[in-house]
Amino acid sequence: MPWDCSTLAFAELLTRIQDREWAAMVELHTQFGEEVFHACHAITDDALAAELITIDVFVQVWDQPEALTGPAAPANPDALGRAMVAQARNWAVLWCVEEQPAESDLDVVKPPVAYGRLPS
Repeated sequence: MPWDCSTLAFAELLTRIQDREWAAMVELHTQFGEEVFHACHAITDDALAAELITIDVFVQVWDQPEALTGPAAPANPDALGRAMVAQARNWAVLWCVEEQPAESDLDVVKPPVAYGRLPS
């Protein structure tokens, strides 16, 4: 996932996100949105679920800008992209698990009722 700018520009982008600049988030989404979406869609096979998970990943970056600084901060654009894709994959797997019927739910499924004459 190549970054379209220098390391200095990447550091500036992170600062702009921390300063809550919406245009910086648009740039981030332009750079990583498609890859995050495709990672989700490959797991869920559901475009709507993949889109919702993608949105959640970007909202998490917006809501937690402090994660972009300090020792755990992404060192470069590739590291940030990998982290976003990994988070998206984790959430996609969770979505798949939650969408499967629980085994206890299968016990309550009743066979269809046949209407008509009762057997003698």
